[in-house]
Amino acid sequence: MILKHITEDIPNPQMINPEISDAWCQVIYRAMEKEPSKRYQSIAEMKEAIERIGKIVDKKSPEPILGNRYQILEKIGGGGMAKVYRGMDTVLECEVAIKVMNESFCEDEEFIRRFNKEAKETAKINHPHVVQIHDTGNEGSTYYIVMELIKGLTLKEKLKNEGNFTVSEAIEIMLDILKGLGEVHRHGIVHRDIKPQNILYDSRSGWKIADFGLLRLLNSNTELT
Repeated sequence: MILKHITEDIPNPQMINPEISDAWCQVIYRAMEKEPSKRYQSIAEMKEAIERIGKIVDKKSPEPILGNRYQILEKIGGGGMAKVYRGMDTVLECEVAIKVMNESFCEDEEFIRRFNKEAKETAKINHPHVVQIHDTGNEGSTYYIVMELIKGLTLKEKLKNEGNFTVSEAIEIMLDILKGLGEVHRHGIVHRDIKPQNILYDSRSGWKIADFGLLRLLNSNTELT
């Protein structure tokens, strides 16, 4: 067991349980760091990190209007680092999805930089099989990304509801995903978090790739989470 810890990579907790949030993954990774100086240095320090996750879950909804334009309507998803809301663009009078960074990260300058970088890089992509980014901004300490609202199920939900796909259905889904990934790679981006809950169905254009929270630029060593 000790030898495996020293010689093998730390396993991705989400491969064991996809419901584990990104925030919990960070705690687990740090607790299992191979270099002792990078681990939590005390039980109190680890306890504080775990309590922060609790605060993330308990945080109230953001202000009902963001940027004097985007009205928050209802929460539709999210994880440890951000929540996603159905909203209304009051200027264009159309529904949108609004990804709001959890307030526990609002003083983390590096996290804010990465959050904004996600918006900037993915906004360059305009493709029928990639969720379109429309805008980004902040309302005080509330940072948000405005994107296309997809009302269909995720691939995970569809599998749960309907069971296994036929071969032809599976091929159709894979083709949509590969077309989207091809466009993403053409812009020099690696998604790095392709999983059923990040694939959404749109009745107009088919399956779309969403949530670039773990993207990496092909021409950079910088991981953007």
